[in-house]
Amino acid sequence: MTFSEFRADYFSRWQKRLVIECWCVFILIAVLSLAFSFHYYANNLIEKSRLDCYFWFELVIPIVLQLFSMILMQIVMHSKRVTLKYKNRWAVITMFVIMSVLSLFHCRYEVLFICPFLAVLVAAMLSDKHLHWALSAVALAVFFLESCLWFFCFSEISNFEKIARLLLEVVILLGFFLLSLECYHLQNVHIKFLYKSYSRQRRFVRELRLEPLTRLYNRTAYAIAINNSIKNFDPSKNVLFQVLMDLDNFKYVNDKYGHSGGDAVLIFLSDLLKRVLGSGRLAFRYGGDEFVILFRDKNVAEVICIIEQIREEFNEAVFDFMDDGDRCSMSIGIAMYQQGWTSQKWFNAADAAAYEAKSKGKNRYEVFHGEF
Repeated sequence: MTFSEFRADYFSRWQKRLVIECWCVFILIAVLSLAFSFHYYANNLIEKSRLDCYFWFELVIPIVLQLFSMILMQIVMHSKRVTLKYKNRWAVITMFVIMSVLSLFHCRYEVLFICPFLAVLVAAMLSDKHLHWALSAVALAVFFLESCLWFFCFSEISNFEKIARLLLEVVILLGFFLLSLECYHLQNVHIKFLYKSYSRQRRFVRELRLEPLTRLYNRTAYAIAINNSIKNFDPSKNVLFQVLMDLDNFKYVNDKYGHSGGDAVLIFLSDLLKRVLGSGRLAFRYGGDEFVILFRDKNVAEVICIIEQIREEFNEAVFDFMDDGDRCSMSIGIAMYQQGWTSQKWFNAADAAAYEAKSKGKNRYEVFHGEF
């Protein structure tokens, strides 16, 4: 799993929990609103002249607005055209709408003024900088609006006490905002730490799969790659080729020019493979003087063309430590994967083709056409 996949999975699970929490908060608010309304009505705590106003503006309209935002969120969550990032944003925005509607339509209770800032805190935990600042600005505007409504529409207390309570609310909201900033920075630090740890681990794993001398993939990486290729093979969509390259008379090179000469030949071949095959290569040093290449989604003519270029350039290479008459060459076996083959059977097919190339004079390729 890559770091991007890990982060997407983490935020996907986080998003599902947030959606559930939004529904729980909405249901709780609706139930409490109905319960308070019944209590006020049963005990004649609301003047009859204000019943219609209370019914519409503190019960029906808030619940309808919140329910509409919840339904809209569910539509977005089930849409395949919306990315995970925007689904997360929509979930946070829905929570913000629920809290803002609650505080605006029930602004007689100034303690509810802090509710929209709970969504700002969630946006910070999501580590979404743009959403965090946008919701902070809107939450501030909502706070100003509900403060005005509360200050001018409710006269049970003196203006001095109203101002004192508002100042207290401002201090609490400032604390919430500073807390959200700390959450945002802390989340970013954690994400950066996880990414650095993941990158170090990935480099370490990659080093374990590289052969030190040639810097090609080693036999462990080969086993993983070939098993994955077989596992994901679909005969209707792709074609797989395995190419085994066996250097001719490599023992002679080592005996005559020493292991340093043999190493120079191996390094030259690995550099040649990297240059010809490019960055997406699946090239392996299988062992000793044997190299393997895996090709995906190429036909046999394309594979042969690439292999011939490698063989010719390798054969034409001039090494300053070799005598004029000495040249390096390779015998190559090509085997197309047949459905049902094991990894060993596939390798044996390429090995058989390489052996045939050696028996026919070396410095050539052969394609496996036989059966086991």
